Amino acid sequence: MNYLQYTSKEMYSSTELIRKSKYIFEKLNKKEIEKAVILRDGKPSFMLLDFESYEKIMEEYMNLKNSNLNVQNENQSKNKIQKVNEEKIEIQPQTQESLDEQELKKALDEIDNISFDDIISKDKDKDEDLEEVYIEERPIDKNEKSLKEFWE
Repeated sequence: MNYLQYTSKEMYSSTELIRKSKYIFEKLNKKEIEKAVILRDGKPSFMLLDFESYEKIMEEYMNLKNSNLNVQNENQSKNKIQKVNEEKIEIQPQTQESLDEQELKKALDEIDNISFDDIISKDKDKDEDLEEVYIEERPIDKNEKSLKEFWE
């Protein structure tokens, strides 16, 4: 059963379908042809199938789709398991006892020695570098020439 290829026996124009629909349906029911390809302007446009053939096609499609989904799910679960196995999570509890008192004192001393004056003076230097710019306001000249005269 090849639905992608068709023979001249299976090809009918849309006009023939209208005039000979009973004849075409009988050929399909008697299995003289597998399908009827309906042409519009000489190009394949529609396909008529016996309903049993359609059901077989859909059953095969659903089986393939389900098997494909099952394979994908299996692959995803294998990938997840591999990632979990590859990642080793080490949890190290941190307590206050683990911190040295000397390190704590050093950090507090550094915080006390921070000078904000240096930061403020740097900002002032940046402000001094800026120059004031004035924009002159001028009235808009109204040109009384029409646009047509302008382009000519």
